Amino acid sequence: MKIKQLLLILFVSCFSHAFSDTNQKNSSYEKYYLTAKVWGFLKYYHPNVANGSYDWDEELFTIIKKLDDIDTNSDFSNIILKWINSLGDISKCKECNNDVSKYFTKNFNLSWFNNSIFSKELSNKLKYIEQNRYQETQYYVAYAPAKNIKIINEKLYTDKTFPSRNIRLLNLFRYWNIIEYFYPYKYLLDHNWDKVLEEMIPIFINAKNDEEFKKAIKLLVARVDDSHAWVSFKNNKNTKHIPYKVKIIEDSLVVSGTYNKNLSTSAGLKYGDIILEVGGNNIYDEAEKIYSLIPASNKNTKRLSSFISLLQSNDNYIQLTVKRDGELLNQKVKTYPFKDFNYYSSESNKSHYTINNEIGYINMRVIGKKETLQTMKKFRNYRGIIFDIRGYTKTVFYQISRFLNSEDKEFAKILNPYLKYPSKFVWTNSIKTESNKNNFKGKIIILVDEQCISLSEFAAMCLSSSENSLVIGSQTVGADGNVSIFNFASGFKTAISGKGVYYPNKEETQRVGIKLDYKIKPSIKGLKEGKDEVLEKAIELIKSSE
Repeated sequence: MKIKQLLLILFVSCFSHAFSDTNQKNSSYEKYYLTAKVWGFLKYYHPNVANGSYDWDEELFTIIKKLDDIDTNSDFSNIILKWINSLGDISKCKECNNDVSKYFTKNFNLSWFNNSIFSKELSNKLKYIEQNRYQETQYYVAYAPAKNIKIINEKLYTDKTFPSRNIRLLNLFRYWNIIEYFYPYKYLLDHNWDKVLEEMIPIFINAKNDEEFKKAIKLLVARVDDSHAWVSFKNNKNTKHIPYKVKIIEDSLVVSGTYNKNLSTSAGLKYGDIILEVGGNNIYDEAEKIYSLIPASNKNTKRLSSFISLLQSNDNYIQLTVKRDGELLNQKVKTYPFKDFNYYSSESNKSHYTINNEIGYINMRVIGKKETLQTMKKFRNYRGIIFDIRGYTKTVFYQISRFLNSEDKEFAKILNPYLKYPSKFVWTNSIKTESNKNNFKGKIIILVDEQCISLSEFAAMCLSSSENSLVIGSQTVGADGNVSIFNFASGFKTAISGKGVYYPNKEETQRVGIKLDYKIKPSIKGLKEGKDEVLEKAIELIKSSE
C-alpha cells in the first residue's frame, strides 16, 4: 500500500467530519467539536443569548449531557435545532450591515455552517442568525478604554482543584471562542484554529488529574502564538528568578546582563558565560521538552522564553553548569522574587548623555517626561541622537517625536474588534506624530532587541517614522497592541493582544517584530570585553552620515 493512501486511511479513521449517510455513528469528539462552535456562535450572535438572558454555561452542560445519547448525525442536528428554537424568535435586523468592504475579514469564517453533518434546516437557521445578529450591548464582552476587548459577566468555577469533564470542556470552549471571535491576529497563527479545537477536545476530556488539566491549559494558550499570552495558576505565585538576563548568541544561551546589580554581584555568573546545564540536565534538551507549552510570537522569542522558564524555580537556588573561557564550572545561583527587580530594567541609571560632544544618547527605559524637553533642546544641534529601546520604554516617545518631524507623520494603523459582527474587525484612524518646523535635522538611530515588546515596539514605530532614521539591532518580540486580561472558567488568569497594531501600509508587526535596517547582535567575545557592539554600530553609522 502506498504511503499516501495509508496516511489518508489513518486520518479518516481518527477524525472524520463527513459521513456518507445520516444513520452512520457520529464520532464522540466530533459532537463536542461542533457543539463548541455552535455554542460560541450563539453566545455572541443570537439576540436572546448575547443579551445575557440565559445561563449559557448551564445550557452547555445540558447539551453535553444529551450528546451522550446521540447516535446519528440526524439526531445531532435535531437536538441542536430544537435547542436553538427554544431560545426564542429572532426579528429581522434592520441595522445589520453585511457590506464586506467595511470590515477586516481575515479572521472571519462561518463556512462551518455547511458542515455535512448538519441538516439543511440547521445550516439555514445558523445563517439566518448571522444575518440578523445581535446589535445591542454585548453581555459577555465589551470594549476596554483603549478599544481592546474586555471579557465580562463570566462565572468562575474554583471550588474544585480538579474539575469535572463538563467544567474542563467549558474552560476549552470559552477560551477557544474568545480567540475565534475577538483575537485580531488569529489569521497569523501557525496552527489552524479549528484544528486546535480538534486537537484539544480529547486532551481536555481525557485529562486524569489536575497536573494534566493545567498542562492542557498551557498547551492551548501556547497555540495563540502571542508573547502577550500567559496563564497564571495559584501555585506559580512563589516562582523566583535568577538575577541575570540571557540571550541566544552564536546559538548558545549566554549571560548577557543583570536585572539587579546588587543581587547579581555575589551570584557567581559573569557576562559571556554559556549556560549548558540546569539541575544537572542539558538545558537545550530540557527547553525542547517544554517548547510546545511556551506562548510566544515567533520562534526566536519562543526558544528564549523556554530557556528563561528553566531559570525560574520555587527553590532559593538553581544549580547551573556554565562554560567560561573553555572551562566548565558548577554554579549554585540564588533566586529572587520577581518584585525584587524590574524585568525590563536598565543596568544604567543614566537617562541620557553625550558621546564625543556630537552624539546624544537617550535611554528610553529611564528618561522621564520632566527631563525630555530639556534633553531634546540640549541635543537639538547634535550630529545624531541614539534612542535605546532595548527593554521596556517609558511613555515619552510621543513627546520626543514632536522634535523629530517637520510635518505630521503617520506611523501606525489600529485594528479593533467589531462587537456588532464578531470575528470581523475595523480599522480606526491612523496614529500620527506632531509636526515641528524646527525639527531635529541630524541622524536618528533606534536600538532594539529581544527585550523590546509591546509599548516598546510601538515606541520604535513612532520614532522610526522620523526623517533620517534607522532601526538597528535584533528581532523584537512581535507582540503589539493593548493587552486584554481575562479568566479561564476555572479562575486561571490569562491574556492576549486585544487589538491589532500595524504599520501605515497595514504591514504586520505582530509575530514579525519591528522592521530592521541593520541586523546586529552582541558577540560572546564582546560581552566578555564589556563592549556594547550594537551601540558601537549606531555611533559608527552617525559618524559616517553626511
